[in-house]
Amino acid sequence: VHSSPTVVGSFVYVGNDDGSVYALNASNAYERWEFETNGSVRSSPLVVDGLVFVGSNDNSLYVIDAESGEEVWTFETGGAVVSSPVVVDKTVYVGSRDGSLYAINAETGRQSWAYETGGQIDGSPVVVNGTVYIGSYDGTLYALAADSGKEVWTFETGGEIQTSPTVANELVYVSSEDSNVYAIGIESGEEQWSESLYRNGGLTAPTVAEGAYSRDTLFVADTVRVHALNAAVGGPRWSTRFDGSDPVAPTVINNHVVAGDDNAVALDAKTGDELWNNGDGVTSAQTGADDTVFLGGGDSVYALVSGTGGASEDSRVTLGTLGHHDGWRYADQTLEIDTTPPEEEQTETAESAEGNETDTDTDEPTEQSGDDEESTESSETGTNAPGFGIGTTIAAVSGASYLLRRRLGGDRDD
Repeated sequence: VHSSPTVVGSFVYVGNDDGSVYALNASNAYERWEFETNGSVRSSPLVVDGLVFVGSNDNSLYVIDAESGEEVWTFETGGAVVSSPVVVDKTVYVGSRDGSLYAINAETGRQSWAYETGGQIDGSPVVVNGTVYIGSYDGTLYALAADSGKEVWTFETGGEIQTSPTVANELVYVSSEDSNVYAIGIESGEEQWSESLYRNGGLTAPTVAEGAYSRDTLFVADTVRVHALNAAVGGPRWSTRFDGSDPVAPTVINNHVVAGDDNAVALDAKTGDELWNNGDGVTSAQTGADDTVFLGGGDSVYALVSGTGGASEDSRVTLGTLGHHDGWRYADQTLEIDTTPPEEEQTETAESAEGNETDTDTDEPTEQSGDDEESTESSETGTNAPGFGIGTTIAAVSGASYLLRRRLGGDRDD
């Protein structure tokens, strides 16, 4: 499970490498429905107005009815969709490994525009004040007009940008494979500061939170450490070592920094001191909601009692990047689905990274074939299963490990 869980209402939505998207009861992990795609699902679901938006390695973006688990519409790209979609002002923004960022009408499933970069896109877009920010494997961070896809500015780093940017305090923050975290002015596109971090492998997506200091703090992890930096001017606040080889992006819950790799760990946001540690492996970024941390670990989804009394409050989660909860920034949107093909449609184009116009022949939404219509509505109640190994502070939600290990099959090819 590399897809980060999204928690909305009483349910957890998550993708899996077996090619399915699952809706689980948040209190007991019983399955509400399973939706099958034709590729691994490493994209994190986004939920708006009763609709689940999620990408698949079968090159498609899917929209699923959150209640029934039935397909609403699909949109096909030219590459795997590992990027997690975001919906703002009735438009879905999502990247693809074909190198393009797509803007799609969330109500009709038809393309509004596409922007071609010089490399694949695995990270997720962030939309703030009418501008979309996205990184590419070509090493460039792009700022594009949300309504048209026209380039506002670009910022080049010295390495691939494999993860998602985040925005806070009039700055865009992004990690690069050149081992730097950059802070860039959202209006100017100019570097405000950068920090070179020791790491043995890629940096995670950064996230920003307030509370521990008078100025906000940026948190980011590599394969050996979790780092806290001054978000306003750069510079280290603390760095805490932990073991692992494939870190996940941190989240912040009431001054607890929850990160992970081989272990799920919670650190004090001000000092970096360890507060708790869980020995089970973590394979997805974590989402906090209602004093619970939801995460992927191997072939299972876990829920841990966080001991924080709260929910994720950092920029990654509140902007809907890599999992979110009910309180994310654009939660109060209303969508009216209409997949009727138009009689005539003009397509808009956006300038590519090479300065050429990108062909944006409109894709009509794919009607549901019926193959994925069956959804399993399970019992809403159940008996709690035992905890899984870090004493009394953290325990698995009832049946989560057993249910998902029993139901999920082998991995799909990427």
